Amino acid sequence: MAVFKDLTGQTFGRLTVIKLSKEIKSGNRYRKYWLCICECGNKKDVRTDSLTSGNVRSCGCIKKEQDHKNLTKNHRHKMSGTRLYGIWQKMKDRCYNKNVRSYKDYGARGIKVCDDWLTPDNFFDWALANGYKDHLTIDRINNDGDYEPDNCRWITPKEQARNRRSNIEVEYLGEKMTMIEAAEKSNISYKVLNARYRRGARGENLFAPVQDAGKTREVNYHGQIVTLRELSDITGINYNTLSSRWRAGKRGPELYE
Repeated sequence: MAVFKDLTGQTFGRLTVIKLSKEIKSGNRYRKYWLCICECGNKKDVRTDSLTSGNVRSCGCIKKEQDHKNLTKNHRHKMSGTRLYGIWQKMKDRCYNKNVRSYKDYGARGIKVCDDWLTPDNFFDWALANGYKDHLTIDRINNDGDYEPDNCRWITPKEQARNRRSNIEVEYLGEKMTMIEAAEKSNISYKVLNARYRRGARGENLFAPVQDAGKTREVNYHGQIVTLRELSDITGINYNTLSSRWRAGKRGPELYE
């Protein structure tokens, strides 16, 4: 005859045995059932061998949690794979994912995504009702503000470039503007202006016209006429190296690649 073993007070997984609940005859033997309380607060009668073998470790909440995880893992939003979904995902990553490179300029500065937009459908509804097109990008009007309806708009990449914190502000013809705008108005390549600016040029020196051919060595660099010195600044190639190539008769990509 099997020795009775009292399981009262013992814990099996998330279940703690309260007391012997009942005995049910099965064939020539009686099966003992124990009243258990689960960590989640539910109570459940469990047979002795199910407890001791580890086949039952909770009231059923473990399976429910796992089913939920699997559903979440396998569920794909109807917009998943679209450009707009990618914009929403990257917007969140910039603000909350410390492993992405751009986090330092967003989340680390305290910039957040508003609560409403943490639900993708709410963001998509706003985007489609406020001018979203596939060639536009999301832009925060106030660079120190959050991603929220009153602070966001859809603009072209060129327009967004004007609104970056990193934009250099210069004065051209008595008016303050970004270097990008100054390059357009002065008809001087942005790369040339940026190279001059980094060398310390300001005012008239920054916007000095590119010298006429014959007075200096000029190069057509991707459609922009620049001096050899400016080409060195733009490409990072040593000026003496460029000068030697020039004297050897190299022009175009042979000169600067």
